[in-house]
Amino acid sequence: MSSLVISGDTSGSVTLQAPAVAGSAILTLPATSGTVITTASGTAATATNLAGGSNGTIPYQSASGTTQMLAVGTSGQVLQTNGAGAPSWVTPSAGAMTLISTVTASSTANAIFTGLTTTYSSYVVQFNRVVPASNNAAPQLRISTDNGSTYRSTSYEDEYLVLYSNTYNNNRSYGNSEFQWVSVGNSATAGGFSATLTIPDPSVSNVFGFYYQGFWYNDAAFGHTPVFGGGSCNAGAGTNAIKFQFSSGNIASGNIKLYGIT
Repeated sequence: MSSLVISGDTSGSVTLQAPAVAGSAILTLPATSGTVITTASGTAATATNLAGGSNGTIPYQSASGTTQMLAVGTSGQVLQTNGAGAPSWVTPSAGAMTLISTVTASSTANAIFTGLTTTYSSYVVQFNRVVPASNNAAPQLRISTDNGSTYRSTSYEDEYLVLYSNTYNNNRSYGNSEFQWVSVGNSATAGGFSATLTIPDPSVSNVFGFYYQGFWYNDAAFGHTPVFGGGSCNAGAGTNAIKFQFSSGNIASGNIKLYGIT
């Protein structure tokens, strides 16, 4: 059977049976707007597979009524539109920001990110409504040069902290094991803080530095307090892991995201 032409009354239905032997058939429908092929239950028939494709290919229209397949790209490439032309796979340009990892806290002791490498020239850490379990708890940053096996237990003389708003503290603290910036007010009940922290190049030997900006969601006495500052120390080697925690209590909620910048 080369073709089947359906015509006739304005009502009723036609049931098509699969051919008894392997082959194909062409169904020519009336040139009437709104014609729909349905299943026996009355629902519209849908295609489940497209011929001509392979693993990873993407269909696109090369012309009106003409479908072609875009060949697969390479790992790490992104799909780019070229206007009316065929889409293409391209390698992201330098300076792209890549999401590496996300920690979603729920009564969590700390957030740890390991594997900081020279693949990225710098890193950005984004804090989104991170809430301490107790009021007046300060965020702390600890660093590791052995990918998180151990974290710094003593401070070096050239470690310093820059604290919130217009106030800064350049006192060198010898007994602390981490960088710490100031908390303000009843942040546990008022919503914690949001901030962005940048680490320019943690892989440089004997140098670790960072800077941050954001604000606390505080109680009525303080309002929403902006915070900004930074810190640095002689790490002794390239830093390849970082840990965030509060000076007291757990991280009640919020998420912390690590991005790499090439």
